[in-house]
Amino acid sequence: MGALRMRAPDGEWLTSDTAVAGLHDLDEVLAVTSRYEEHRATDEDVAYLSGIATSPGGARPKANVMTDSGRLAIAKLPHSKDGNLDTEGWEAVALTLAQRAGIRTAHFAARRVSSDRSILISERFDRDENGARRGYISAATALGIGAHDDRRVTYEEFADTIAELSADPVHDLHEMFRRIALTVLINNVDDHWRNHGFLRSDRGWRLAPAFDVNPSPRRGTTMSRAISDQDDPAHRAIENLLLTAGSYTLKPDEAAAIIGDVASKIAEWPAIALGLGIAEEQVSAMSAAFDAEHLGRALSLR
Repeated sequence: MGALRMRAPDGEWLTSDTAVAGLHDLDEVLAVTSRYEEHRATDEDVAYLSGIATSPGGARPKANVMTDSGRLAIAKLPHSKDGNLDTEGWEAVALTLAQRAGIRTAHFAARRVSSDRSILISERFDRDENGARRGYISAATALGIGAHDDRRVTYEEFADTIAELSADPVHDLHEMFRRIALTVLINNVDDHWRNHGFLRSDRGWRLAPAFDVNPSPRRGTTMSRAISDQDDPAHRAIENLLLTAGSYTLKPDEAAAIIGDVASKIAEWPAIALGLGIAEEQVSAMSAAFDAEHLGRALSLR
């Protein structure tokens, strides 16, 4: 997907990589987006957003931006429906925890725009260091499923797809196991088959970096995938992941050690959040996402 562009019959590209804002333009982007959400946007505002708005999907307002180092990135903006939650700040917390747990992510940064709001700036991983496009397919494409089949496929089935498709299946399976542990232990509710994927490398397809990882204090109603046929996505248990260790070419003791290691990094979440400037009252409100009892069971596996 990242390597495709459409051209009109006259030879003109239908999209342009030049329609981007700079990091110094983010205040203006945020102001224009706010006016648009409040139905106060002018024709000039709409034209401006049409030029820089992204099209990778998702429900959140986004903009194409160029970093100071000349890298194309996506700026994920606060939304009026966020309520009292700094959604982008908490995604930065989740991605920081992922990195500490040995999970690859795109290079990202959180920029605070108010006492309770952040912008998340994430570099495009479907571009190489020279800006050239890299092929990308979502897990949904790799699995060959449609929108109505999304909830029927389990992570255990996805492990079979990784084993068949990846140019380095053992490495990618082990990392996927870490990602599922993270997802379960932070109650990631943005967990669907279009938020996983593969990047094309010189050797073939490889698991793409983790993205769109969003912890939520709300439990019982989730957008999460089942670990296996025995798992309930609304009430996921880390023990169910341990039972599927063999699907990821892991022995039970190896899988237990990985879960314990991921849990030990996640246990640092309050300090990470405060370090990113998230207010203490939000840290308290988010504690249900990082359920202490669940985390404790995972830590006991070390």
